[in-house]
Amino acid sequence: MGPEELRAWLDLRRTRLSEHSAFVQRYLDRRKMRQVHTYTDDQYEAFQELAADLRHLLDALIDNLVTNRTTAR
Repeated sequence: MGPEELRAWLDLRRTRLSEHSAFVQRYLDRRKMRQVHTYTDDQYEAFQELAADLRHLLDALIDNLVTNRTTAR
């Protein structure tokens, strides 16, 4: 996998993770409006924290990939 393919793969993963996080947040918001809370909601909330960490990691990897490509030229 070349640098451009890697960048596209990382970008797609970041997009999909962001979309899923938004889906989960909408789910949690609806549940909160209905004043419903279960163990599953706790797990989804924990996932949101993990997803944010993973998005930061993906951003750093993408930035590093772009920086290394720019300085290598």
